[in-house]
Amino acid sequence: MKIKITKPLLLAAYLALTLTFTYPLALNFSTHIPGSGGDNFVFLWNLWWIKKALIEIRTNPLYCDYIFYPLGHSLVFHALTLFNGLLSIPLQLLFNIVIANNIIIIFSFVFSAYGAYLLAEYLTKNKIGAFIAGLIFAFCPYIFAHLKGHFNLTSTEWMPFYILYLIKSNEEKPRAMNPLLAGLFLALTALCDYYYLIYLIIFTLIYFFHLVIIKKVNYSVIVKNLILIILIFSALFSPVLVTIISELDKGPHYYQMWGQNLFVADLRGYISPSPWHPFLGIFGKYRDTLNLYSWSHGKFLQHSGVEGVVFAGYAVLLLSIYCMIRFRKEKGIQLWTIAFLTFMLLSLGPYLHINGKEFRIPLPYLLLQYIPVINGVRAASRFNIMVMLSAAILAAYSIKEILFRLQSQRRGVVVVLLIGGLISFEYLNLPIELYHYHKPKIFEQIAKQSGDFQIWEITSLEADASLDQIGHEKRIFNTLLSRRHPDNLKYYSNLPFVKRLSSIKEDGMINVTADTIARDRIIFKESMPALNIHYIIVHLPYAFYIIDYLEKVLDLEKICQNSKLIVYKVVQRDKRDTVNISISFGDSLSNIYLGRGWLDSAKWNGETYYRPMGYQKSEIFFHLGNPLPKSEMTMTMKIKPITSEWGSLELYIKDQYLSSWKINKGWHQYLLKIPPGFFHEGLNLIKLRYSALYTKPSPNANFIGDIGLRSPVNIIVNSAGFLCGYFGHILINGKNVSPQKRGYNLAIINPKTGSVEAVDGFDTYLDAKESERLAKFIEKIPKGKIVAVAVKDEASRKLTLKAVDALKTIGTGYDLRNKYWWGHAIIGVKGAAAGTALESAGKELSQMVSVGNPPDLALVFDYIELKGQ
Repeated sequence: MKIKITKPLLLAAYLALTLTFTYPLALNFSTHIPGSGGDNFVFLWNLWWIKKALIEIRTNPLYCDYIFYPLGHSLVFHALTLFNGLLSIPLQLLFNIVIANNIIIIFSFVFSAYGAYLLAEYLTKNKIGAFIAGLIFAFCPYIFAHLKGHFNLTSTEWMPFYILYLIKSNEEKPRAMNPLLAGLFLALTALCDYYYLIYLIIFTLIYFFHLVIIKKVNYSVIVKNLILIILIFSALFSPVLVTIISELDKGPHYYQMWGQNLFVADLRGYISPSPWHPFLGIFGKYRDTLNLYSWSHGKFLQHSGVEGVVFAGYAVLLLSIYCMIRFRKEKGIQLWTIAFLTFMLLSLGPYLHINGKEFRIPLPYLLLQYIPVINGVRAASRFNIMVMLSAAILAAYSIKEILFRLQSQRRGVVVVLLIGGLISFEYLNLPIELYHYHKPKIFEQIAKQSGDFQIWEITSLEADASLDQIGHEKRIFNTLLSRRHPDNLKYYSNLPFVKRLSSIKEDGMINVTADTIARDRIIFKESMPALNIHYIIVHLPYAFYIIDYLEKVLDLEKICQNSKLIVYKVVQRDKRDTVNISISFGDSLSNIYLGRGWLDSAKWNGETYYRPMGYQKSEIFFHLGNPLPKSEMTMTMKIKPITSEWGSLELYIKDQYLSSWKINKGWHQYLLKIPPGFFHEGLNLIKLRYSALYTKPSPNANFIGDIGLRSPVNIIVNSAGFLCGYFGHILINGKNVSPQKRGYNLAIINPKTGSVEAVDGFDTYLDAKESERLAKFIEKIPKGKIVAVAVKDEASRKLTLKAVDALKTIGTGYDLRNKYWWGHAIIGVKGAAAGTALESAGKELSQMVSVGNPPDLALVFDYIELKGQ
C-alpha cells in the first residue's frame, strides 16, 4: 500500500495529535502551564534563570547566586534543561514566559514523534508503520505522567535522531556527516536531560555489542565512527562537561541521591493503564492503594504516582511480542528485542516488584551502582522511555508485516486506523492538568526596586519560592533543585531563625513565653540586616501562630495579603553597626556568617565542639554597610587545633591570598590588619584553609567504647536530626556506606578484615513494622560483629521497645522513644553489654563518635571579630 506522506503533512498531523492529547492547553496557551503545581514551577524558573543569566546579568547559567543566598548553588547537577532555556530566550523576548514554555512543550511532542518516524521509516521502509511508531514514542503514558511537572523528561525529541544517525554511521557508506550529526544530537539530548544521555550511552553499548557479536562487523570501522561521535559530542558539550568534572570533586553524596529502590517500575505497571486515563484509570490503581503511594514489606514504593507510570499499551505490547517472535532470527530486529528487554529489566530497579510486593531477586540495575556518575541515576522507572522507543520500532515492523499479509489497500487502511485508534485510546490522559500562572502586582513592584537584597520565603512547598522569584527577581534562601548540595541545606537549616520557626511549626507556641519572644527578637534583629533581608513572603495556608509569632519578634509592615500569601516588609527601626562585627562560635548567631566548609557543632567522644573547621577551605560571609572605613580594618581570631599539634592557616579575600599563621597547640589569639580596598559594600567572602603538619593518634584510638574490641578500620558515625543537619553518615576508612534513610541506618563490619558485610535502613519514624524489621535484623547479626549505627532526621515516632532492646544487644544505653528529632550515633559490638558501646545522642547538636584515626576536625574557634575605625 503506497501512501504519499510529505514532511509538512507529517508535521501537521503530529501537531494536530499534540494539540488533541494536550487538551485544553491550546485554549489556555498564554496563561497556563501543564501540571498542578510543584516541580513544574522549577522548570519554569529554569527558563527565567537562563534568560536572566545570559541576557541581563551576563553570567554563567550553570551557577546561580540568586538562590541559597549567600552561598549560591551550582546548577550542573540540577535538571536545568539548557536546550529548552536557550530556545526560550527569543520566545520570552517576543511573548511571555508561559507562552515560551508551552511552545517548547509542543515542539518536544512534535519532534519526538517526527524523530521516531524517521528512525522507524529508515529501518522498516514503511511510512505507515513509521507514523504509528511516532505516535507510540511521543504520546505514551510515561510522557504524560511526567508532563505533570518533569518537563525535562518530556524533552525526548533528540533521542531518536541520535540513534538514527548512529545507525547510519555504521550501516551506510562512510560519510563524516552521519557521525557528526550523531554527536550533535547526543549533545542536544544531554542539554535536555542527563538521564537520557546515560540511556543513549547504554543503547550505544548494546548497539556495538550487536554489531560485533551478532552481525560480525569489522571492529576498526565501529571504533572510528565512535571516536568521531565522541569528539563532536565533547566539543559541543565541553562547557558543561568541564563544570561537571569540577563538581564531581565535591563528593558522590552530591549527585548520588536516595530513591534507587523507590522510583522503580512494578512489573504489573507495564499492563496497568495510567491512573489518569479518563476511562481505564481505575484499573491503573494498584490492588492495595487508592492514594498516590503503596506500602509493602516496609518499603516505600511509588506505584500510582508519576514515577510508577510505565504502561506500554496492550496493542503495543502485542505488536512488539509478535515482532520479537515472528522475526526472532532477523539480526536487525534482534537489536530492538535486546534493547526492549534490557531497558525493561533496568526499569524494574535493583529488586523485582510485582503488584506492590518486593521480591529480593537481584536485577541488572544493581550493577549500575558500581559505575561512577551513572550510579547517580536514582529513578529506575525512567528507563521506560527507551522501552517505549524500542517498542515503537518493533510495532512498526509488525505493522509492515500485517500490511504485507493483507494485500489489500482498503483492509490495510481499516486495520491501521483501528490499531492507531486503539493505541490513541489506551494512551489518553484527557484533560491534562493545568496551572494558572499569575504574577502578583506586588512582586512586579518589588522587582522594580533598586538595590540588591534578599527575600525570605516561608512555604511548605519549596517550589513556591522558585515561582515567586520569577516575579520579584530578588535573591532567596532555600528552593527546590533536583540535586542540592548538603552544605547548602546545612547552612539554611542551621540559621537560628529557621531552626526556631521549624521548632514552632512542629511544637506550636506551647513553649513560647514572653522571655522567649524577647530573646528571639535579638536573634531576628541581628539576622535580618546581616543577611540583607528586606521582605518576608508567607504562603498560605500556614499555621496562624507562625504568622502571629513573626509579627511579635520582628517589626513588620504588611504590604499585601490575599488567599495565597502575605507579603511583609522588614522595618529596621534601629541602625545596626554593619562594619564592626563579632562572631561568637558558642552562639547560634554565628551560623549566619559561616558558609561552606564548617562542620556541624558536635559531641565527639564526649567533648563538644561548636562549628569546628575541617582540613579544607571554609567560608565566612560579612555583609558590610556604607560607608566603609577608609583606613585599615582589624580581624582578630581566637583558635586552637583539635587533633593536631600544630598547623598552618591561610586567609583569602576575593580569592586573593592575604596572610597565614602557624597555629600552635592550645588557645591563642591571631590578629590581621586588612588594608583598604579588600572589602566592599555588600556581601564579602573570606576563605580560610588549614593544613595540619602533624597529627598525633591516640594509643587507644581503635578501641570501641568499654567493650575492649579493637577495630581494624577507621569508623566515623555522624548523626543529625531534622533541626541539626538531617543526615546519618557511617564512614569506613573515609567511605560513606550508610543507606542514609530516615530513621536508623546500620552497617555490619567484620572485626578481623574490616569489610562491610551488610547495610540497611529502617524508617522507624513512619512505621512500627520497621521497628520489627530492625529488631529482626539485629537479632540475626552474629556475636562479635562490629555494628555502626546512625540516625537520620527522626527515628522515635514508631520506635518500639523490642527495637530498643535489640539495640541494647550491641551495647547502646540510650532509648530514643519520645526523643523527637534526636540524633543517635553508635559504634558497638553484637553481644556487648548495654551501655558499653561508643555512642552519643541528643537533639540540639549533631552527634559523632569515631574509632581509629581522628575525624576531619582541624580547628575550633572561640570568636572572630572584624573592626573598622
